[in-house]
Amino acid sequence: MAEAVSRATVRRICPPEVAALFMDRALRIAHSFRLAVAFSRGETTMGLEPIAEKTCDAGVACAWRL
Repeated sequence: MAEAVSRATVRRICPPEVAALFMDRALRIAHSFRLAVAFSRGETTMGLEPIAEKTCDAGVACAWRL
């Protein structure tokens, strides 16, 4: 939910090229967080793929799914 709100806000107040940069950075941060959580749990991180915005657009809980 929070990801969708922030994405909508970024798209509303930023030009498209700037919004794309913000979203790219946010998704990379989210992926790094997922890696850190998995690592701290002792899980392998080899299967965690980077989060793609098109996955988020498909309605998949992407950035917040640990």
